[in-house]
Amino acid sequence: MTTRTDRPDFVMGNTRLRARWHTLLDGPARARLAGRDLPGLVAGLRGTAHGAFLGAVTGTGRDDRPAVLRAVEERRRTALRGVGQVYRERAGEVVAVLLARYDLADTLTLLRGAAHHLPEEDVLAALHGVGAVTPTAAREVVAEEPEAVVQRLTAARLPDPGTARALAGAWDRYLLHGDLPELETAVARAASARADGRLAELGRPAERLRRFLADERDAANLLSALRCRNAGRAPEALPERLLPPGQLSVGALVAVAAGGGPPPGLPAAWRGAVDRALATGRAAELAGELEEHRAQQALAGWRTGDPLGVDVPLGFTAAVEVEARELRRVVLLAEPGSGEPEGPAGPAATASARTPRAGVPA
Repeated sequence: MTTRTDRPDFVMGNTRLRARWHTLLDGPARARLAGRDLPGLVAGLRGTAHGAFLGAVTGTGRDDRPAVLRAVEERRRTALRGVGQVYRERAGEVVAVLLARYDLADTLTLLRGAAHHLPEEDVLAALHGVGAVTPTAAREVVAEEPEAVVQRLTAARLPDPGTARALAGAWDRYLLHGDLPELETAVARAASARADGRLAELGRPAERLRRFLADERDAANLLSALRCRNAGRAPEALPERLLPPGQLSVGALVAVAAGGGPPPGLPAAWRGAVDRALATGRAAELAGELEEHRAQQALAGWRTGDPLGVDVPLGFTAAVEVEARELRRVVLLAEPGSGEPEGPAGPAATASARTPRAGVPA
């Protein structure tokens, strides 16, 4: 493999993202919105970048809470699409790998939706649609039968040609065993290998992103080990469900699945969350805490990392995700408006509007 030595030029794209930073709601701004009732929250969002997505919503109608959640989600998607639009040439290649995490998540969502025969519109609503799997492309792929989704993805060479080829091969095995997690893992492994290969070719300027993606895979693998442990499954079968490891070795993860303690190589910032999860078995809580740790790491890169490198798009992407995640929580907790019913038609009914995590199989 040849490593390229010419440095990607992030300057123009980074300058544009820095100019957009003020459109994001920081912690104090989100805190000022928290505690308002739904009409007050809508009024507060009108003067932000979210206002363009609110339409005629007032916060007093029966369906306004889901509409506000959709506005938050569409603002998130629009901001993320903008990241890919401001970089060119080699810098654009690096950022494309960053956004390919969302393409993988969308590919898995399309497969899961078809495997469970979910309505096409529900599947489309759950997609990110910010990279190669655009909303238009997804609409041409989505189906309620998994074989149709696989055929359409491979014909369109989505999410990328290499992963599409791996999907076609994994589908033959799925027909024999009907093992959806095995199919998902094969697709995720192919996408991860492609990302690592591209970043290796791009060399040192992409190293920060390479480490971030390796940490993301380590987090996914650790969660797989904890779920294996919780379910009492044979630890020896775990390697078949793991993504290419970063700092956490396959052997160390198998030991976790077998009932062992925290694995060697665990980042210090993860230790408290992992200790709690191993004691309680609460994988969902661990997933949220590790996601937050990785987001804060990326945001630290925005503040103190290389201003001429990949730290800027990585940090901006993390900031967009944090903003959306916190705003969803604020919307779900807001007191109802006068026209919104209490109980299931309120916050509880919209909990499913949360966006699936990018990059790794569940």
